[in-house]
Amino acid sequence: MALSLLTSVPATCYTSQLQEIVLSTSAASVTLTITHQAQLYYSGNGQTRVFQATYSTRSNRAKIYDIGSLLETFMLNRDGVQQFYFTFTDGTDTLEETYAVIYCKQQPVRSAADLASSSYITNYLTRLVYLGANDQLPYFAGFGSPGGYTVRTITYSVVYRNPDGTLGTYSMIAGGRAGYGISYVISSPDAIREMFAPVIPQGAVILSYSLKQGSRTARFFVAEQTIVRQFVFRNAYGCREYICVPTARTEKTETKSSTAVCSDTLTQYDITHTRSYEEQTPALQRAEARRFGEFLTSHFTAVLIDGTEYPILIKDYELKISDNAGESNTVKFEWQFTSLRTPLISEDYDRIFSPEYDDNFV
Repeated sequence: MALSLLTSVPATCYTSQLQEIVLSTSAASVTLTITHQAQLYYSGNGQTRVFQATYSTRSNRAKIYDIGSLLETFMLNRDGVQQFYFTFTDGTDTLEETYAVIYCKQQPVRSAADLASSSYITNYLTRLVYLGANDQLPYFAGFGSPGGYTVRTITYSVVYRNPDGTLGTYSMIAGGRAGYGISYVISSPDAIREMFAPVIPQGAVILSYSLKQGSRTARFFVAEQTIVRQFVFRNAYGCREYICVPTARTEKTETKSSTAVCSDTLTQYDITHTRSYEEQTPALQRAEARRFGEFLTSHFTAVLIDGTEYPILIKDYELKISDNAGESNTVKFEWQFTSLRTPLISEDYDRIFSPEYDDNFV
């Protein structure tokens, strides 16, 4: 009996679709070798063997479990679409398959192929964004030879309010290059405002904007609140995203130590200071609260301070999402820096007044 794959695995798939693979063969065993193909490398062929194991067969069947979980571990610190070669051999026949694998521990309704080809790699294509905040949209630019690139064309459209209160719209097309694999489109409100500054009336305020890239579309509504906290995380598909929201922050410092007695003198040793931060959001739309849930449960989180990322740990959080009429959704969470050598945040030392009071004392 020739070696054949009984499990239907699409060429573009989620890791959650690779949890059980069944093969048919008359041999006593089947060996699986998985090789990762890097898109950016400087020598060799960019291939890395990430797994190899031999499985015994029973009743002309071989079942392989948990390959998706294995690849999720491998992809933790890589952007969420990677290329893998699966080679099955039973000593007589060889079967080779190439997969574009999207990191996802859940089972999305949308097919992986549709997500990769027709959408930005995110669950949130409509967002509320804040002035001064970072934002970006990840998308899959395909696979190709290292050092190569693809060309992208994006239509940007804005809705703005003139100084006299009337509304206007304007669209422009911009192109550029993108590397293979996952690429990112900058979509922060400041970048859009700078792009449109020469073509919209002076003094006009951008209220919303959209990006359209082929069949990929995303829309943003701009809030003028500027006192915000910014965080970075890997989304459900392993791609990097920013999340930003006004919060009330409480800083807590704890000190632990041991005490030694020398003659009649007490001395502390093994002194450890732990500083944590508690964030309380205002009332959020349900979609915003859900996005916060994705951030809080991400395997990578960081805080953005003065343009620098600092990895953090989410210690605790309270997140309850309701669709009851009149009931708001808020998020409360506590975090700390992953490094025990806590960075000194410059904003706490180079001024007297907090940002919300600056205008009163200029």
